[in-house]
Amino acid sequence: MTPEQKEALKKDLESSINVRKIQESLLGRDHGHAERLRQEQSLLRRLTEESDS
Repeated sequence: MTPEQKEALKKDLESSINVRKIQESLLGRDHGHAERLRQEQSLLRRLTEESDS
């Protein structure tokens, strides 16, 4: 993955995470939704740690 692709993925994940958090606050917590949010946050954390290294 190129650095540009990694940055684009990070931005996409950040956007998706924000949308999921808004939906969660409006619609309530759902197990499947919460799990996907956790997965996206984990992936974003790993990508960010790789970029910092």
